[in-house]
Amino acid sequence: MLTKAESAAVIFDREANMTFAYYKGQPLGHYEFSAEKGLMLDLNIPESFQKMGLGREIFQDAMKMTKADKFTATWIESLDYPDGISTNLRKYREARAGGFDVNAAAWETPSGGYARDAKFTNVSVRYLSNGVEATFTK
Repeated sequence: MLTKAESAAVIFDREANMTFAYYKGQPLGHYEFSAEKGLMLDLNIPESFQKMGLGREIFQDAMKMTKADKFTATWIESLDYPDGISTNLRKYREARAGGFDVNAAAWETPSGGYARDAKFTNVSVRYLSNGVEATFTK
């Protein structure tokens, strides 16, 4: 987890309905809000910055700013990720392979952990051609 000094280094650049997050000058992703999908995060945290709590910090900022009661997470295969797959999709597939059902596996991802901590209690999963879309609601 981040110390307070490190935490202060996450920079949020707010533009209209989209907020971009940076750490030490590196882009981490963005979040936005829509009436249809609620809060949507698009994070691609560099491997050297993973496991520092940055994703959680961005999610917490997003919840504070949007007060969302719906969170839509899209986990995909893409060349934008170092190993061609988002961390969330990898964790989701590992949970499915470990015997979790479609919805329970969604809670085993980083996004699912953020949603649980923010008191989301329901999830529905929809398969996409290149991944999964999970919608968490309160």
